[in-house]
Amino acid sequence: MFEKLREQKELLAIILVVMLTIFIIPNIPLASFYPTAYEGAKATFYGVTYDGKLYTSKNRYDASLARFDTTLLFDPDDPQYDMCNLVGELTSIQIPLDENKWVPPDWVPSEWWRTTLNWENPSRVFEWEVENTDGTISFYRMEEWTTVWFVSISAEWDSHFLGQPAESANRYKNTDIWFEIDLNPIWYFNGTEQAYFAIAKIELSHIIIEGHDTGKISILPESPGSILPIYLEPEGERTPSESDFTQFYYKGVALNPTYFRDKVYTRISLLDFGTQQWISWLALKAQGDVVTFGFTVKQFVVGEWKVKDRGEIPDDYGRRSKIEIAGITFDFSGIVEWFNKVFSSPWTWLGLGGFGFLVIIAIVVIVMFWFFGPPRLRRRDEG
Repeated sequence: MFEKLREQKELLAIILVVMLTIFIIPNIPLASFYPTAYEGAKATFYGVTYDGKLYTSKNRYDASLARFDTTLLFDPDDPQYDMCNLVGELTSIQIPLDENKWVPPDWVPSEWWRTTLNWENPSRVFEWEVENTDGTISFYRMEEWTTVWFVSISAEWDSHFLGQPAESANRYKNTDIWFEIDLNPIWYFNGTEQAYFAIAKIELSHIIIEGHDTGKISILPESPGSILPIYLEPEGERTPSESDFTQFYYKGVALNPTYFRDKVYTRISLLDFGTQQWISWLALKAQGDVVTFGFTVKQFVVGEWKVKDRGEIPDDYGRRSKIEIAGITFDFSGIVEWFNKVFSSPWTWLGLGGFGFLVIIAIVVIVMFWFFGPPRLRRRDEG
């Protein structure tokens, strides 16, 4: 009897495993990656709008590079010719300072961190008292938190042609780089309360532009204080559907789905950005443009924000400009070495001194001939 019962349990376990495999596990949404496991807004690269098309990880078109996650790798055409590559990276959207009030080294520009010393989080608190239809009173509370976010993008080439940078003469015009900001509430233990997040504002705080001639580079935004647009979908907005109003609930009350939603999108624009080339000392030189943004991100929080991403402001954050020299160049190191060897000998200086003395005598003789003419010999019969 016990043997039969054991066999029935084993059969039941096998059936449960099969059911999980067929019906339940495939329906669990699994992300291919995630930027961080903290609560709060999480930004990643989403795509690039170039030449009228939105390139994403799913819609690559003919791009030889199209990677969009926490890094950006984009080349819309052949890997060896035409347009150069766009390479980018970003930090998490994080609370900039903890209770220790971290101060970076002296060589980090003070304007990048000085104002954060006065930040307090939550920066503001909003409270509402609402009378319900049954006469009871409901209280609601929303907090505003100040976070920071850094993005750096460079233009680079990855090939050469006849000794010259093949992709050094092409620039991106009116090209948008899109970001996806994940706002989904996170749970760590089943049944615990969740915090809900919304993007209140993304404001440009700092910008660094590098390149051979920065006057040729045009970025949007460029002015600190400017704000980024926030879209419900990439490349445009849409009206929230009925299901959106039931997607996020806080204590039985629906949050405004225009702000409290699963994802929002924003963008920056490269109006004139790429690589520059010029000729100097009979050599062709090329340098890639670089832009580094520092954003202040205001987040609205409903509920208790427990698991926070606290991080220090990055030291010297940003990509480096790629530089290359090709063509005809001259190496004077051998000549300089020969001169140093020759003129370090005392015989060289003695020989130069004797040669100089002879030159001086020759000059004196030439001058005398010039002013007085050649000397005349007297005849013997004179006198």
